[in-house]
Amino acid sequence: MNAIQPCSNTSAELPYKALKFLRQIQRYKHGTVLSVIVTTLLVGCSSGSSTNTPEQTDTTDPVVATLDTANLKSTAANAFGTSVDTAVIGLQTVTATQHSSDTSQIRTQTRGIVSAALSLNDNSATTREDGIITVDPDENTLCSELRAAGVVSDSEIQACQQLMSDLTVELRATNRTAGVVSYRFQDVSVMTTRYAADSESISVNLNGLKQLSDARDALDPAQFGQTRSPATFDGEVTIAAATTTNQNQGVDMATMSVAITKPVTVSDIQTNVSIGNGELLTLSVNNTTGEGTIAVDIGAVSASAPFRDSDTLSLQLQGITARADIADNGEQLTVSNLGLAKGPLLLNVNSVEALTLTMETFGFTVTENNRDTTDAQASITVDRSMDISLMLNNMMGIDEEASRNLTQLFEVTAPAGTTFEGVGISDEFGTEYSAFKLTLGGPFISRIVSTDETGSVSQSVEINEGACFDSSSLTGSDSSDSRSTDGETPQVTESDTGFLQC
Repeated sequence: MNAIQPCSNTSAELPYKALKFLRQIQRYKHGTVLSVIVTTLLVGCSSGSSTNTPEQTDTTDPVVATLDTANLKSTAANAFGTSVDTAVIGLQTVTATQHSSDTSQIRTQTRGIVSAALSLNDNSATTREDGIITVDPDENTLCSELRAAGVVSDSEIQACQQLMSDLTVELRATNRTAGVVSYRFQDVSVMTTRYAADSESISVNLNGLKQLSDARDALDPAQFGQTRSPATFDGEVTIAAATTTNQNQGVDMATMSVAITKPVTVSDIQTNVSIGNGELLTLSVNNTTGEGTIAVDIGAVSASAPFRDSDTLSLQLQGITARADIADNGEQLTVSNLGLAKGPLLLNVNSVEALTLTMETFGFTVTENNRDTTDAQASITVDRSMDISLMLNNMMGIDEEASRNLTQLFEVTAPAGTTFEGVGISDEFGTEYSAFKLTLGGPFISRIVSTDETGSVSQSVEINEGACFDSSSLTGSDSSDSRSTDGETPQVTESDTGFLQC
């Protein structure tokens, strides 16, 4: 195993370190089923899926006391990953994504490992008391499954066995098909799963994950007593899924979510990152109607880190929201509630605002054009007026190559009802490329204002109905700049811009 360099206590790259830490766990798979769960959690995020936490109570049905322990363990093992896999397949159906039976699913990937963790083939290490089933899995069997799955290498088997000797699994069944399973390392919960007939959730405790990682580092002489994890790595991330099944048509409705269910805190010396509770991603799909919804409601984010010499760089964000509705098997996408309605994104150097991003909540609809034409591609309609503003203040030298007196303002606006259509354009040499045509409403306005000790430069582009444009048109790159030193900012006229002939 390649040695990983220990974390620097003065590092200003904590967000990178936290991500790197998680990826190291995914890559090196520190000899435990919990590493596989982190992997599946990351897979769930990257697959564009998400869901509501399944309804689950802690009340135990008295009939559970009469049920066989081996059957309860088998039910818990078989439930793992089932609802998540179903929700992902539902997303592929709604978005008209080709689903292959060869696609590796969570349940398939983890079946052997989860079975070994719950000791399905050996009840000698299983005890049952006060409704709680406790399993002390055989570390040799579990590490063999991890090695067979490619989670650990041959050289890591011994370390794996040492770690797994401190792993216990607790199962409390609440009825025949529902319960809670907790995977504990040195009596600290690393992962908790809740399962029912048509729902499940997988919660990862980041502090438990840190303890597991630190224990693995303690067994690695190449770490020289250092740990890879940040000093503080706390919080909880949950992936959950639920499905509704129609006997005649199969899965009718599937929901999935990836959420921060306990505030995340990552810190190391002078560097701190915190993220409040919120839905990173929520998915709901209806296989009967071919419709789906994806929503984002990220909680407050704050971060700070050393910047250059003795400065401190800090970021503040009150939250981000967005909702996307998919219809007609992916041919129409409606985005709403997109913006920073809770407050702007602020980037400060010390106490000076270096960058401010404001975005009023707006929405738009993207429609796939089915007309048999060569120039039409897709249309975008602004449903709620768009107003985005980005302000840069270089007083603290966030851009070292620019003047400390530089301020820049970038604005983009468009009223509700503005419609753009993708078109193919041919230049004077007959070369074809993609562009947009404003077919209805407007105007669509892009403005850039730069001010420093030499004066002020303004580039303002106004696109009206019937005009075609591309990215160079928006930046005014083909226009003649207007410079002023008396506070005025003359605008570039439409005739000066690089508008295209439709």
